Amino acid sequence: MPFLRLLSPVPPHDLPACAAAGSAETEVLVRMGAGGCGQVPVVTSKSGPVTTPDGRHIIVGGRRWRATDPAVPDAVGARLRVHLMAARRAVAAARRAEDPQAERAARTRVQTAKEALGERGIPWWEQSTEERRARWSAGLAALDAQKDTP
Repeated sequence: MPFLRLLSPVPPHDLPACAAAGSAETEVLVRMGAGGCGQVPVVTSKSGPVTTPDGRHIIVGGRRWRATDPAVPDAVGARLRVHLMAARRAVAAARRAEDPQAERAARTRVQTAKEALGERGIPWWEQSTEERRARWSAGLAALDAQKDTP
């Protein structure tokens, strides 16, 4: 289903009738059904994770996690996250099927995506601009190649 992404502040009169929900201080995601606004949307508000003052980590559930490299272009980051989530689903499917070989392959894809996003491996703030670009480009190329392989 397509999503309608609304970033605040958005005046309510500028929203489609079915998307005029949510806080003025948060991002609102509206899942649109096949019939668009004629269907009841699913609305969630996301304010984003809490970050450390230096922006290098996010805090989730009291734990500190490395933040995604802010230099990763939006389109590249979105494609990497699609690969990451597909790999995570593949890990779960392999575990349910009790297939250790498929699980290992899926976990390798998760690692590749996380490294490309800068969330694992050499910290992105210790890399030059060229090294960072090479990291996400190589990761995305590897994941795209694996997607095309049966």
